[in-house]
Amino acid sequence: MRRIQRPAILGFTIGAMIPAAWGFAALLAFGTPEGRAAEFFWAAVYATCPFWRIETDSYLLVPALNGVLYAALAILLTVMLQWRTRRSAPR
Repeated sequence: MRRIQRPAILGFTIGAMIPAAWGFAALLAFGTPEGRAAEFFWAAVYATCPFWRIETDSYLLVPALNGVLYAALAILLTVMLQWRTRRSAPR
């Protein structure tokens, strides 16, 4: 259980911090003109934080959902790597 718990907590933490980082970057780039850079920026935002499109008054919902998504991906990756390691171990 410990082998899954640590990656899940790390995945949740990273996933929850990504919307805050994108929000800060968007705040810094607020006055820039629309163009290719803005298209690339928003494509990157929507790729790394798919819940960004949710319109809500809660500032905690999007980071929480993104954290859960990243934690689930971390658990899936950990389980797959453990299965592969166990499967390829000499008997």
